This record gives sequence, structure tokens and C-alpha cells, in this order.
Amino acid sequence: MAFKRRDQGVARANSIDIKEEMFNRAVDILKTNSTSNGIRAAATVYNQVWSRDSFITFLGANLLGDQKLLDAAKNTLITLGKAASPMGMIPVNYDLDRKERRLFHAGATDAPSWYILGLANLYSVTQDSDLLGMPLDCAMDAYRWLRYQDTNGAILIDSMPGSDWMDSSVQRQGKVLYNNLLFLMATKCINNLCDASGKDLDAHSGSQPIRIDFDYLKSKLNRVFDPTEKEIRSGDWPNYHDFDKDYFSNPPKGRMPFYPQFITMDYVDMHFDSLSNMMSILFDVARPEMARNIMSYVDSNNLAKPYPIRVLDPVVVPGDRYYKHEYNAGKPDYWRNDAYCYHNGGVWPFVGGFYVMARQKMGYSDASRALEDLAIANSMKRNPSEHGFNEWFHGRTFELSGQDGQSWNAGLYVAAYLYAKGADPFKFLK
Repeated sequence: MAFKRRDQGVARANSIDIKEEMFNRAVDILKTNSTSNGIRAAATVYNQVWSRDSFITFLGANLLGDQKLLDAAKNTLITLGKAASPMGMIPVNYDLDRKERRLFHAGATDAPSWYILGLANLYSVTQDSDLLGMPLDCAMDAYRWLRYQDTNGAILIDSMPGSDWMDSSVQRQGKVLYNNLLFLMATKCINNLCDASGKDLDAHSGSQPIRIDFDYLKSKLNRVFDPTEKEIRSGDWPNYHDFDKDYFSNPPKGRMPFYPQFITMDYVDMHFDSLSNMMSILFDVARPEMARNIMSYVDSNNLAKPYPIRVLDPVVVPGDRYYKHEYNAGKPDYWRNDAYCYHNGGVWPFVGGFYVMARQKMGYSDASRALEDLAIANSMKRNPSEHGFNEWFHGRTFELSGQDGQSWNAGLYVAAYLYAKGADPFKFLK
């Protein structure tokens, strides 16, 4: 069954039917992408176990209680844990054809945090004591690696360009919101897992403790990324060492309308990063007024119309500070960040899953319609042989690009679908 956008004037099937149909199709895709080595990003092309893709997929897949999927989740942790670097970094992916880990040049600052979140997620579902053995040891090493990414004693971590899921020519760096939100929640998870197992995170840390108090870190993150007007006016911002306010080329005027995307030594980037801002709501980090402002920005700029959701706004253009135009020009079309493409204002359905759940969490009356829009987006195909759940769409024309049958799109659709029915994909973070 093919479903078209409502603004094309095509009659639509009953919304309950499409929501349920896409839920069932998502479950099939998750099972198809599951292997004895873990969850593949997509059976079509990406025959690798990707760290960020897999652990994002866990948010929906683990809710199903399906033994095949739970086994694949456990095997994902084992595969990526065994492939970790000597310093504890979790690889970008493990290639099932080459039988080797892949770290890429810039690495993946988000992979260790997602590994820890994935472990906590699966342990909360299964209470499998095996997970507190080798996988937890790998998670502790991964957390130590994360702590060493604090380059200036600020507690918050730093990132190289291209070292998170936006690993392309839109090169955010420094104190990146997305990576620090993940680090914050990884801190809660690793503390809880160590408490459950009796293992000591500081046992081999030398004279300096590794463990951080979650509430302290949360306060630190919000002081840096969501300063009060008083802090901004008084010059008491940003609030960490070796970060001189006098160098900022675009100091904020009044309190932030949403979270900045990243902060460097001399720059605050105020592009709206959809995924990070949705995560801030779902992780209970954003204050209520900030959460409302985030959704107001989405609505006033139509970021989720007709499909949820464009991932960056406004789009970057040649000449923008952290846009590598020449590097972009040499990439294949499906990895290029032209306007409204790929990470530069493209529509990514897995991010749409976070958006739909954030809207549901905040009690918006149109949350059910947003889930329907996500179902329609995931149903779209370029030809009948495809599976749907396509990687990304053009943010203006909605032309499909990338690969179909993506695990994280299927997993986040399952998460949003079940969240609407009362399940909580983020219960393990409570």
C-alpha cells in the first residue's frame, strides 16, 4: 500500500490503518536487520553494526519484548564492546563483511555514550546479569574515555569536527549540545549500573575521580547552554575555565530561545538542532519555558510540515562559518549538505520519532496527527521493491535519498507508536 502526502491531493487511507501497518512493517524490518552479531543499520546496503544507529534503535526494539530482537541487542553490545579501542572508545561501526571495526578519522564522540545508554536500556528490560560482566566493563572504559574528552577542566566534553551523527561538511565542534546531552545521560546510566553491580568506576582512575554527580553535571550543562539573563548581562557566561567571554563574536541578546547547537572558544552557534532540542525535552533537561519555546520554534518555522522533521534550521550556505563547501562538493549526492539535503535541513524520520514523542510528552493535541505524518513519511518508497523507512528526504521537495529499510527509523517509529499507547522508551533514564 502506498501513501502520499496530503498536500498532493491524494486520498489517504484510514489513519489507524497506516499507523498500525507501519508499526508491523517496522517490526519486520527490525527482525530482518537483526543478526547473530547485532543489529545492522540496514540490510540493503549498510551491512555494519553501527553504534549510534543500533542503540537509538534499542529505544523502540527493546520495548517489544521479542526474544530475537533482545538477543540481537545483547549481541550488539558484545560485538561493539569487543571492537573498542585500547583506550575504551566504542567504534563508529563494526563491518560484518570485512570483520573489522571502523573508527573513521574524526572518531565518534557520541558512540561511547550511546553504548552506555544501550546497555542501561537492555539491562532495565531483561535484568540479565551477564550484562553486568563484559559489557559493563566496556561501558566503564567507554565512560573513562568520555571523561578524557574534557579538554579544559569544564566537566562538559569536547568534540572534533564531524565526530557525531552529523559526520559531514556541516562540522560542529567544541562543546556540542548533542554530545553533552548524551554524556549527561550516560553519567546517570553508568552510575546506576555500577551501583547495581557493585563495581567501582574510580577503582583504576588514579588520583582523580572519574565518577560525576548527575545533578551537578546537569546544572553545569544548563548554566553553559541555557544561561540566565542575569548571567549574560553580568558577563558570568560561559561558566567554565579557559573560555573567555571577550572573544565571542555573537553574544546572546537575552535568554536563549532554544539550546545553542555548539559553543567554541569564540563562537556560539544558534542554528536550531532538532534532535538535540527534542532530546532535552525527553531527557527532562529543558526547563518548562524552554521546552515550550523549542516547540514554538518548530511550529513557527514549519520544521515538521508535512513530515517530521527537518534536522537543522536555518540551512547553512557557502561562506557560513562551519560549513566546508569544498569538502561538500566532492561528496556523493546522497551525502552532500546542499540546502535542505542530508544534515543541512533534510528530513530524517528517526529524528521525527524523537519529535513525535516530545510532542506527546508535552501534551500537544496534534500529537496523534504528528505520528500519522511520521507513518506516512516512513511508508514512502522510490519503487515497489523497497521497504520504506528511508534514510532521509529533501527538506523542500521531499525527494527520497539515502538507503531504505533503516533500523533507527523503524526503531524510533516503534518507540513513538508505543509511547502513544503508554509505554515509556526512556524509563531506564528515570
